[in-house]
Amino acid sequence: MIDLDEVSSGFTNNDKQIAPAFEDYSFDARWWTGPTHKIERRLAHVPDVTNGLAVLVTTGAFCPIHKGHLQLLETAKRTLESRGMTVLGGYICPDHDQYVSSKIVLGSLSAAQRLELCELAVEESDWLMVDRWAAIYASGAVGFTTIVNHIDKMIKQHVTTTKPIQIVYTFGGDNAMFAFSFVARWSCICVLRPGSLARFNDTTAYDSLRKNPRIIFSRDTTAQLDSTSVRNGDFSGLLPRVRARYLAMQRAEHDTFSVGDPSLPPSIDTHHLRKEGLWAIHPFLQKLSGSPDDLIKNYESFCEKLQHVFELAFHSRATVQSIKLQDQQTKLDELLSQHVNIISIDPCLSGSHNISLWHASKPLVKASDAMITPLEQILDVKQIDQAKAGAYTVLAGSFPIDAETERLITKKLPGDCSIVKYISHLDLISSDSGDMANTSMTKYNNIINARDYLVGSHEGGTVLQLGEARLVRAPNIIPYVRPSHRAHVDVTVEMWFSREVWELNHRFFHAVGGGLVVKDMAVGFQALCEAQGFPADMPMTDLCDWHIVAFEDMEYAEA
Repeated sequence: MIDLDEVSSGFTNNDKQIAPAFEDYSFDARWWTGPTHKIERRLAHVPDVTNGLAVLVTTGAFCPIHKGHLQLLETAKRTLESRGMTVLGGYICPDHDQYVSSKIVLGSLSAAQRLELCELAVEESDWLMVDRWAAIYASGAVGFTTIVNHIDKMIKQHVTTTKPIQIVYTFGGDNAMFAFSFVARWSCICVLRPGSLARFNDTTAYDSLRKNPRIIFSRDTTAQLDSTSVRNGDFSGLLPRVRARYLAMQRAEHDTFSVGDPSLPPSIDTHHLRKEGLWAIHPFLQKLSGSPDDLIKNYESFCEKLQHVFELAFHSRATVQSIKLQDQQTKLDELLSQHVNIISIDPCLSGSHNISLWHASKPLVKASDAMITPLEQILDVKQIDQAKAGAYTVLAGSFPIDAETERLITKKLPGDCSIVKYISHLDLISSDSGDMANTSMTKYNNIINARDYLVGSHEGGTVLQLGEARLVRAPNIIPYVRPSHRAHVDVTVEMWFSREVWELNHRFFHAVGGGLVVKDMAVGFQALCEAQGFPADMPMTDLCDWHIVAFEDMEYAEA
């Protein structure tokens, strides 16, 4: 039996620490640390009759994550569903490096690496997600009850529901004594693991646990898998995509070069940072007393510094070249003068006709959920439905063009119009020979729009859908958008990168006089601020400060 004197002192005879009572940890839930989109998606299909809504949470080193971790959560989910509950989602919450380094001496992975592997492991799951708070946002190691509290606050902040959502902590039978931490508050489920039967049985013998409806024990055991075996060379317990990335990380330990984001095509070694000039900042003009030249000068300074930050983030993986919007428009005008009919999807570039479509995503999520019409009012643009009969070339934002965008363009075109060619931004960049760059339909195109990193700029950033219908715009930096998703910034430096960009924004708004406030920004960003609780008269310098200060106690890799 477990010695309750040892439990009350915080330890058992195998040196496993029992979590303290729930700590009153101050956390501002406006700072996104994990996605909620899978919960929201499943929430829309909750049956009329249910015994409650649940979100599972599990913690650990995950060094690395293996199939057994996923089986633990799947088993817990089935157990709850057999009792009539609806499981909306589940979070894998890797621990802080401070804890992991004390537990694992050889073969340890950094927080950024462990998070990346966890995200790969749940990429195709329709209910599992990864929360990053304990690993990189907390200032040090935190107890699992604190993490449960954090997840609860985050869901209450960002998920709207008329029914309460129960947070259920999930753990294996080898840690069965964790159940004592849930006697008075919250819920948990303990799943039997191979080799843990004696401890599992000892724990379930206590009436305070066995008779508590919020504490559940499942005897559906998981497979005999552990991270130690993986670190010792047995990769059979890894999912294929996790194994490939884990081995790449191992190789990188012995290489002299940095291994970047695996989604970055190896053929790309040049990124083009596009400066949109007055197009991106014209809403600020009427709010400032200075001259347009001063505003443009400060914007140019912002872009130059942004380019330098990107160069540091990419390290030796890539070069960054700047291009100007007006030069691209000149190239496009040359094509138009040759009687080439061009449909532009790019809002900054005017073709024969334009079509305004945006991919709407969810905070911290890579994939888009839907195609939407613009948030901003579009004036003086010849829309695609006005196109005359003939053959058309489409200026796409990137290649390959996604099927949904192609379908919508075709649907909106009049029946006597046809698409014969696609071109991209790279076709509007001069090559050394003076001709347009030779870009095929299959070549990957990576243009970085500077406006996407200038907070509150005209049509800048990513369109995010909050809840079921609220559309906002957010800059392509943490805590709203992952730079690794939008610009292939390596996951190990995206925290550093995001803070640097927030600093650049603070300098920009200070340099233009410090008088701009939230209500002076583009309407999409105003909508984000309203959702986040930032007042309309909040100075933009203060808003940038709020985000910068939030980074101060965080742990993240330096570039």
